[in-house]
Amino acid sequence: MFLDLEQLTADVKAALEAGKLAADAIDDGGACNMDGVVLSIPMIRERKVVEALAKAGVTTNKGDWGWCGRGYMINPTSDGQANKRHVASEAIGNHLRDAGYDATNFYLMD
Repeated sequence: MFLDLEQLTADVKAALEAGKLAADAIDDGGACNMDGVVLSIPMIRERKVVEALAKAGVTTNKGDWGWCGRGYMINPTSDGQANKRHVASEAIGNHLRDAGYDATNFYLMD
């Protein structure tokens, strides 16, 4: 399997920006949550993926996220802890799926 790690970095940066723009457009009401996106990238050395994600501004390691499976958790970088976090996560997940990645939205209410 070939994965362009520079393209991964660019795509994740763009996804985070899409999430920030979505979050900036709404108020932060609702329940606090820990919503995020699990990015599944199998058969690529974890160290290389972690480095590419770090260049995009994401600090994460591969983990087991229950029903979401194993992958890298991407948390929104926008301000907010409720609706803002939720819509940012949705935008990030949609952007990554549209770019061809296996990305699953992770939902966890506080």
